[in-house]
Amino acid sequence: MQKVKLKWLEKPRIDNIGVTFCIPWKKGQLNNIKNIVLRSEDGSIIPAQSWVLSYWGDGSVKVSGHAAFFGTNLPDEVFACIEEVAAKKFEEMIRVFEDKTHINITTGKLECKLCKTGSKIIEYIKIKEKVICSNLAQVIKTEKISNLMGYKTKVEEEYIPEILGAKIESCGPLRSVIKVWGRHLRNTKMTFDGSLLKQGWLPFELRLYFYANSDKIKIVHTFIYNGNPHQDFIKGLGLKFNLPLHSPLYNRFVRFGGDSGLFCESPKNLIDVYRKERYKTMFQNQVNGQPINFDIDEDHHYIREINNTPEWDEFILFQDSSEHYVIKKRTSYQCNFIKATEGKRAMGFAYVGDENGGLGVALKDFWQKYPSGFEVKALTSSEAILTIWLWPPYGEVMDLRHYDFGTYTSSSYEGFDEYRSTPYGIANTNELWLYCFDYPPTSEQLLEYAKMQGFSPLLVYSPERYKETEIFEGLNLPDNSNSKKEKIERILTAIVDFYLKEVERRKWYGFWDYGDFMHSYDTVRHMWKYDIGGYAWQNTELVPNIWLWLMFLRTGRFDIFKMAEAMTRHTSEVDMYHLGEYKGLGSRHNVVHWGCGCKEVRISMAYLHRYYYYLTADERIGQLMDDVKDIDKQIMHMDPMRAYFTNDPENRVHIRVGPDIMTFCANWLVRWERYQEDIYKQKIIKILDFLKKNPAAFISGGIFDYDPENNQVKPIEYTGGSNFVFCFGNTLVWLEIAKNFEDKEFEELCAQQGLFYTEFKENKNEILKSWGVPNFGFKLNIFNIGMAAFAAMKKNIPELKKEIWQMFLDYNKNPWLKFICNGGINLQLSTIPVPVVEVPFISTNIASQWSINALLALEFIGDELQEL
Repeated sequence: MQKVKLKWLEKPRIDNIGVTFCIPWKKGQLNNIKNIVLRSEDGSIIPAQSWVLSYWGDGSVKVSGHAAFFGTNLPDEVFACIEEVAAKKFEEMIRVFEDKTHINITTGKLECKLCKTGSKIIEYIKIKEKVICSNLAQVIKTEKISNLMGYKTKVEEEYIPEILGAKIESCGPLRSVIKVWGRHLRNTKMTFDGSLLKQGWLPFELRLYFYANSDKIKIVHTFIYNGNPHQDFIKGLGLKFNLPLHSPLYNRFVRFGGDSGLFCESPKNLIDVYRKERYKTMFQNQVNGQPINFDIDEDHHYIREINNTPEWDEFILFQDSSEHYVIKKRTSYQCNFIKATEGKRAMGFAYVGDENGGLGVALKDFWQKYPSGFEVKALTSSEAILTIWLWPPYGEVMDLRHYDFGTYTSSSYEGFDEYRSTPYGIANTNELWLYCFDYPPTSEQLLEYAKMQGFSPLLVYSPERYKETEIFEGLNLPDNSNSKKEKIERILTAIVDFYLKEVERRKWYGFWDYGDFMHSYDTVRHMWKYDIGGYAWQNTELVPNIWLWLMFLRTGRFDIFKMAEAMTRHTSEVDMYHLGEYKGLGSRHNVVHWGCGCKEVRISMAYLHRYYYYLTADERIGQLMDDVKDIDKQIMHMDPMRAYFTNDPENRVHIRVGPDIMTFCANWLVRWERYQEDIYKQKIIKILDFLKKNPAAFISGGIFDYDPENNQVKPIEYTGGSNFVFCFGNTLVWLEIAKNFEDKEFEELCAQQGLFYTEFKENKNEILKSWGVPNFGFKLNIFNIGMAAFAAMKKNIPELKKEIWQMFLDYNKNPWLKFICNGGINLQLSTIPVPVVEVPFISTNIASQWSINALLALEFIGDELQEL
């Protein structure tokens, strides 16, 4: 029996949870997922649902997805075994019923009725015939400003959601995923004009995750902006529920997660007016969430007094920045809010209920993706309304306009002169959990839910397992076996730690920003170049995603996982277009994420996001990787080299091997390994055949004519001189394709690439001569050094290995290294508003490329690392 161990990425604080996770497999190790058995520490079988996420080239399973439910006494470790045993009968199974208008799901603990049409997403959620909540719907508010006759007028408008459809995306005995999608219509039912006529306003989709025997529901919510940023300002965006309340007001409860504990109140708080221990205890019990029972005879005077106190009908929690939130309440919309308390970072949790139970909600990355909030209304009526605000209406409107009216190509690295800054088609995805209670939970219980902060429990493997299975190229393990390796490891750790701390120090937070890093640093102003064209936000330029995921996989660090996850969500949604002219393309780096005129296939490359997919099986990420499988056809309408071939009489489509052809192949590789669709394998083979016959194509400046309909590449000219062949994840992609296709000829071609960029002369000029191109003065640098390390290993060239390691640690070529190793420079000056930690000369391009290529060098020639 083969057995491997899983552990919690971070052990959940609560019991009775459903978990989705993935298992990597070595090539040829597993052919049938029915033979996968999960066992707990005592050897007992854990019921699980399994499916295949991807395959090796020989048809064996590469990554499998799994769902399991864990009750009380969560094990610290779980074991995945390959064995032939009789399947354990599921004690509880999800049951899904579908008709023309609804989808009904029962988990054994709750029943949920979803709508396929109308304005409501969820008609109701019940536990034991008791309605916990109902009428889940989206709330969209817009604001328009007009200036007529010297008067400034603001007009707010609320839109009505329209469900266009729902489908069962995944249905198994232990886990079911329902996808619901729709749009929004004007409340006035007026006809849309222009682009909104077909799409409606603000298309959205939700995925709802159900687990057998669970009273919890996970929701992944996505919306796409499809308006005019100069006119269509979003004032409020959220999800609202109706919650039936039948208890006396003093037995109704509101809970908000604060910095470390809960805000606990009721629409009718008890009072300590008589200074009696009995009533003080009752008040304390009310705060703790315990229903109060009065003795009519003994307590009639006290009841009369509390009936003469205010009835608080509305409560709000508003996180207006990453550093501040406020909680307020009022008795009526006709009266003023009063402030209850303020704090720094709320946990993103709210609960509303009475003595019969209630609903808890947790919004992930609550303060990181500010503004956000919760609102409770009609708490004194028979049906309260709980709204989870992804963008609360209490502050500024969502402003998606560009920062200027033109571009600054030569001075500010903004790519093309074309002004193509548009948010039309960008998206944002958020995760939340619903916790359903058919009893009144105590405040201590709810605090444990709040501390989860909406994070989904996840089982992962050890770094050794990920390395052993070889599902990711370039992955190796930390090795401090000698002083030379220990020095490289120390630098790798210092770089990632510096960036994780910079997120906090520089406050790289916000609804549209969280998950991204800044691009380049300004040593004069002692801040990142937040306002300078293409030097501001990084987006996926030079693939920091890959760097972070490789660092997580080799260390298992939770803080790195959270940052890599946030970057995956951000770059796959905000930096990529999902509608319109640029659908499937991404925006290069800029002051605003969508601001650059360069709309590139490399920014939206599926290869960047499959790390997260092969750890979590997230359906939204899977959909986004599917969306770019044929992105090569999109460049027929958006030639990436249009600025340089403005007068091409043949109207050809011009591409480069580095960013473009490599991206096509990376997308096809992901598609092929996920679905075994031979058409995408053949597309890659056709490209490989072309490259073998035209090896000079790997010279970075090479420009090619591409026919997307026939997958045909033709050379136009070779110019050389840059490193686009290597710096967008190319080394990893090409070597992984060579390994997966067992193509030794192409592997040799990769090794030749690594040779002619180095100072090592052996065979260099001969290679270039045989390719039919001159030596353009190629030099080894931090972008191509990973492929050089591969060549040094393949050809066993000691001089080249030494050259590579000298370059990695050369402070003249990498001046920022000596600062990063010392933790940066602490600065407190009169010309900077707050103290900073500075690493002069750093850029995220260099940091990510140094790290990725150092990992490759450790993998290929780490054993030859010498003392320098």
